[in-house]
Amino acid sequence: MDAFLSRTYSFNGGYDSQEGMLKLSALMEHIKVGLIKSQIIDVYNSPTSAGSEANRIFYQSVPQEALLDVAATLAISAQTQKG
Repeated sequence: MDAFLSRTYSFNGGYDSQEGMLKLSALMEHIKVGLIKSQIIDVYNSPTSAGSEANRIFYQSVPQEALLDVAATLAISAQTQKG
């Protein structure tokens, strides 16, 4: 459980703008680079594919009426290209 929680992050960048989602994407890329450098990511990937995939789980704590807009903005701005 500690290993999982050490890789859990919270971000509040607003849910009503693409700018906030771009900041979220930049933060996630920064975290990914740090994980690759420390080889923590190898827990989930074989040595031959380390860094080639990234899986992200989004927990969205937003008002129900904003959910579709947030999901669409995440898809545009914070979705991985691989994984």
